[in-house]
Amino acid sequence: MTNDQILSAISSIDGNQASLRVRGYAIEELASKKQFEDVAYLLLEGKLPDKAEKEDFCEALRRGLTLDEESRFAIFSFQKNHPPLVGLRTFLSNLRFWGKAPENSLHAGAWIIGRLAACTAGFIRVSQGSSPLFPKPSESFAAQIFFLTFGRPPKNPEEKTLDRTLSIHSENGLNASTFSVRVTASTGADLISALCSGLATLIGPRHGGASVEVVKMLQEIKDPHQAKIWIQNALARKAKIPGFGHRVFTKEDPRALFLEEELRSLSRFNNTGSELAILQALVLELRKIKDLPRNIDFYAGPIFLALGFPPDFFPCLFAIGRTPGWIAHYREQVSKGRLIRPRATYVGPSPREILD
Repeated sequence: MTNDQILSAISSIDGNQASLRVRGYAIEELASKKQFEDVAYLLLEGKLPDKAEKEDFCEALRRGLTLDEESRFAIFSFQKNHPPLVGLRTFLSNLRFWGKAPENSLHAGAWIIGRLAACTAGFIRVSQGSSPLFPKPSESFAAQIFFLTFGRPPKNPEEKTLDRTLSIHSENGLNASTFSVRVTASTGADLISALCSGLATLIGPRHGGASVEVVKMLQEIKDPHQAKIWIQNALARKAKIPGFGHRVFTKEDPRALFLEEELRSLSRFNNTGSELAILQALVLELRKIKDLPRNIDFYAGPIFLALGFPPDFFPCLFAIGRTPGWIAHYREQVSKGRLIRPRATYVGPSPREILD
């Protein structure tokens, strides 16, 4: 194996066939038939959990969701005057400083996922003038996030949609943030440091911020009949249309197709459909001009918005969903004991000398 090859047993992607499989399972099947807790366990352990294993894993998640005094103080401190994802990264880096993660690696992974979710919910509440809450016993992870954010239990369609959206974000091969995690892991760095690398990479608007841009686009268009003129103006100024295009899924992103149905179900529950109507108009109009696939952000942003989450926090929700995948890649890379050292192809000036 050369230095620029990474062999992985975590996921397989076929962009031409619009296929993403996690540990052999189609991501859509996992998201529709299993809870996020099951998907996270599968990523970390390589198999779906039995009843006892799931209960143990869920208990570790709940311990992570229960914020101690230092963490609650940090939530008030780190979210001020910074983008939420920057605050979340700072919070994550302090987890290592506080040194409270469980020694068991599986429990530590669940605890970290829970901590990031509790921090995000706390950030949202503090930004709105409220205080962080404590989790309820025996609720699903998605229901806990919803309660910790809004102070009420979710209705069934809300819980199901949030759970499935988190699951569909859980893994996508060697994307930019996951590759950052693996590079950091390959140096022998600890898990928290590697996850901070992933979060830092996600902060970039070309990776983690597209779902926010989709919502901004919807707010500008306002009416499905305005989609055509908006696209024409965007293309005239050579602007990127958020939610379209993918480096791997060149025809269709299976995650986008899955989330389209989730948004449609949620819209029926909320008795709203204006955002979905605009999205459909955008797809029809753009297909007349360019053949670009919809990506996961095209529907994730509108789903998070319909659930009530503030747009600035969409990247944090992305990070919560992706953390099990990051941890899986960290553990796999550490097990290889090999430094990732890609080589650049030089395209600069030919050999030259300094003339006196």
